[in-house]
Amino acid sequence: MIEIALDAGYDSHEGFTRAFRQYFGVSPSEFRGQIPISTHASIAPPDQIEIRAIDSIAITKIRHTGSYDESGRIFPRLISWAESQSIDLTKARVFGLCFDDPEITPAEYLRFDACIEYQGKDNESMGISTDYIPAGKYAVATHIGAYTNNILDTYLSLIGGWVPRTDYELCDEPVVEYYLDDPRKTLPEEMRTELWIRLQPS
Repeated sequence: MIEIALDAGYDSHEGFTRAFRQYFGVSPSEFRGQIPISTHASIAPPDQIEIRAIDSIAITKIRHTGSYDESGRIFPRLISWAESQSIDLTKARVFGLCFDDPEITPAEYLRFDACIEYQGKDNESMGISTDYIPAGKYAVATHIGAYTNNILDTYLSLIGGWVPRTDYELCDEPVVEYYLDDPRKTLPEEMRTELWIRLQPS
C-alpha cells in the first residue's frame, strides 16, 4: 500500500482511488477493513517499528525525475555542491524524499529529491532548492542491504503491513529515506536505510 504514503501524481481523489482499486481490487477505505486483503497474500509488518518524535529538519535538495534506479546519480552533484559550501559532511545528514509509487506512476514521471541537512538558499541555475522535513510523530523501519535490494518490500511491510493494523493514518507527503551509512565505506549488504512515515490519528 505504498501509494497511501506517496503522492502518486494524481490531481484528484477519484483518479487515485481508481488506480488503487485497479491494483488492489478494493478501495482505500475498504483496505483498512480487510486484513488480510483477499486479492494479495497477507502483508506482514516489519519485525521492528520505532515510533519517533522528530523535530523539523532544514534541507537543501536536488530533484530527480525518472526511474528510481537512476536517482543515485544526483547525489554526487549534491555532495559536490555541499563541499563547495564548506558543509561538514561528517555531521550533515543525507536524506531522500520519495514522492511516487513505481507500481502506479510511470517511471519517467517518478519524483525523488536528494537532500542534505543544511539551511541554504535556492540556486535555480544549479537546480538547488530548500525545504524542510516537518516535525511530527513518525513510524520508522530500517532496511538492511543495498538500496536496490528489495527496499520496496520494506516499504510495503511498513505501509501495507503495519499501518492498517494501527489507529494511525499517513500524512499526505513524501516518505523520507535517511541514509545511515556512507556507501563509500560500507559494504552493500551492510547498508542501513531508515524509512520514515509521518503519522496522524485516524
